[in-house]
Amino acid sequence: MPLSRTFHRPIDYDSRFVGEAVVRTLLTEADGPPVPRAARHAETLDDGRRLRVHLDTSLRWSDGEPLRAAHLVDTIGVRADSVERPVDFLPTGADAVDEGTVDIHFACPTVFAPALLTLPRLAPYRDGPVLGSHVPVHRAARSIRLARHPFAWDSPDRPDELIFRAFASFREALDAFEAGTLDVTPTLGFNQAGIDAFRDHPRLTSRDLALFGSLEFGRRAGALRESPATRRALSGLLDRDDLVASLSDLLSPWRQQVDPWSGAPLSDDPPGGRSTATVHELDELRSALTAAPELAYADFAPNGGVVEAVCRQVEAQLGVRLAPRPLSFPQYVRAAATGEHDLLYTLTTADFPDPAALLTPWRSSSPAARRAGLADQELDRLIGVAAGCLSVEQRHAAWRAANQRWLELMPRIPLVRARSHVLCSERVGALALSGSGFVDFDLLTTAPATVHATKE
Repeated sequence: MPLSRTFHRPIDYDSRFVGEAVVRTLLTEADGPPVPRAARHAETLDDGRRLRVHLDTSLRWSDGEPLRAAHLVDTIGVRADSVERPVDFLPTGADAVDEGTVDIHFACPTVFAPALLTLPRLAPYRDGPVLGSHVPVHRAARSIRLARHPFAWDSPDRPDELIFRAFASFREALDAFEAGTLDVTPTLGFNQAGIDAFRDHPRLTSRDLALFGSLEFGRRAGALRESPATRRALSGLLDRDDLVASLSDLLSPWRQQVDPWSGAPLSDDPPGGRSTATVHELDELRSALTAAPELAYADFAPNGGVVEAVCRQVEAQLGVRLAPRPLSFPQYVRAAATGEHDLLYTLTTADFPDPAALLTPWRSSSPAARRAGLADQELDRLIGVAAGCLSVEQRHAAWRAANQRWLELMPRIPLVRARSHVLCSERVGALALSGSGFVDFDLLTTAPATVHATKE
């Protein structure tokens, strides 16, 4: 079940997925620049220090009140005062230009600001009414029911209800789909055998996601946590193509932070210094891995296959056998949040569709950097340069430079990128997943009831 109770502050994928029906973000993700949702359009001003947002004032909240500039100004003000605000790259405040126009201000040049408008935390918010198409009406231990409110965009083929159900396993979800009691399967969870069985199904939708598998180093990781050279040595030993060889329908190799949005993919470049480790660095790595033997992971497909392949490669190269440790999802969440682990295979998403989503969290003062013990002025400088580049060509080059510095520091080791496969029933119209794995429920067409499953 989703970990968040408030869909404006999602802390996990399932919270964000369900929240797409409740929260109407200003812009929404597309295969290209973000497109209008609650905002008709947004324009960058003052070299990226100000973003002018033109709202769609024809929209109405679930209590019938029209969307007004004051609603967004109030929202940005609350978010700007939040202690959770990442340094520099979220708004410092906002003011109304007129009844339907808002200027959002930033402390420094932030030319990727339009991509930030896809975030639920920056969506217009009121306490009680919702701007999305559906309102929550019931939450049980294993299900959430949403109902379409009377002021949502009306159309006879839009669903009156959305029911989200949690299953104990992906197999149970598939059984429910085949029995006709489930209309949309989970967006993740297929194993290779499952894909082989459903490959030719006419209602299968597939796409690569901005969801990435990496190796994280916890409090008990010793030299791996302290030494960039040791982390680079481990990264250089790992063959990403081999990691996904038996899982090629589910995963692809991932080596660079900017791959999904760069002007030209960097995936063929060496992953942070492959095969350049010295004998001394390899000895240090062998010692570090001997002292940190456990590699934990969330126990659902295809994570176990990736972890087993990592362990096999490390043993073949260094003679050190890491111990895979499967965790339940709650155990995995605790381990990731507290850092109480040796090595951890994690799945992380890009919060918004831009290279900044994967690099700005590593600024020295950010929570992710502090947890990893990372503080690097050069990386901070390169991220700042990229954030202020107005030219698209210069911006790509600047993010690549920041990406290269990140690879030198290697706070985590990038390994794989996930691919989603979703089955939907005949009662559901064409289902379009965004690159982040979400559905625009405004566009969903179906009979009066539809169901989506989330992992337990």
